[in-house]
Amino acid sequence: AAALRWILLGGWAVLALNNASKLALNVGYDVSAHIGYIDYVARLWRVPLATDGWQMFQAPLFYLISAPVYLIAVALTSDAFLVAKLMRLIPLACGAAQVELSFRAARRVYPGREDLQALGTLLGGLVPMNLYISQTVGNEPLAGVLTAALIVAAWRLSDSAYDLARVIHWVGLGLLLGLALLSKVTPVLIVAPLTLFLVRALWRQEQTLRVRPFLWMFSAAAAVSGWYYLRNWMELGRPFIGGWDGLRGIVWWQDPGYRTAGQLLFWG
Repeated sequence: AAALRWILLGGWAVLALNNASKLALNVGYDVSAHIGYIDYVARLWRVPLATDGWQMFQAPLFYLISAPVYLIAVALTSDAFLVAKLMRLIPLACGAAQVELSFRAARRVYPGREDLQALGTLLGGLVPMNLYISQTVGNEPLAGVLTAALIVAAWRLSDSAYDLARVIHWVGLGLLLGLALLSKVTPVLIVAPLTLFLVRALWRQEQTLRVRPFLWMFSAAAAVSGWYYLRNWMELGRPFIGGWDGLRGIVWWQDPGYRTAGQLLFWG
């Protein structure tokens, strides 16, 4: 499994080098809007509001990390095409990290089963969407890798070798959760299953349930990402702003599909 992990990472590097020259800049989801967000942060050094642009409803971590890379790229070259390509470096690194995390997850879930570890590493390292989206500019790869790191860290914490009474373990989980939520809002979906998993781990190790560890975890997460959602609430009236939120004034030209129970059950 460990050797296969390095083979996959080598293949990932070859694919990235190949695509660096051959993949068109418009490949990906709203690439120009993501680069516009990075440019906004790099020029003004402030996080935009959701109403300031097409993709500016997104949480800011990816763009804050990308801004220094963007400034260095602009200082080195006046070629906008090359600058845009250099913005792929962080998503590429996140995609490669998913291979490593797949290996670590498989090793944790299937201890002593080298065959299943190798299979898990292979399947996780070749997930088609990760291969695709990590070759383009956007915040999805960063949100994905931070969420994956959170899952692997939670699995490690469930090991009996770890002392669940230590605050540092729970704060570490909270920091990862906060960073994931600061990269995109969708990692909020993992909060409930993560909590249930940790309750089970705590019960198995201590035969008791304590609230304080979870307070440490969620406090750390709030300290990292809470400011962004609080600002949305204060400025825009709600913490979570979606891409098609009415207050953004963006109207899509495609008729809505089947998204609600009423649309699925009734017609005509």
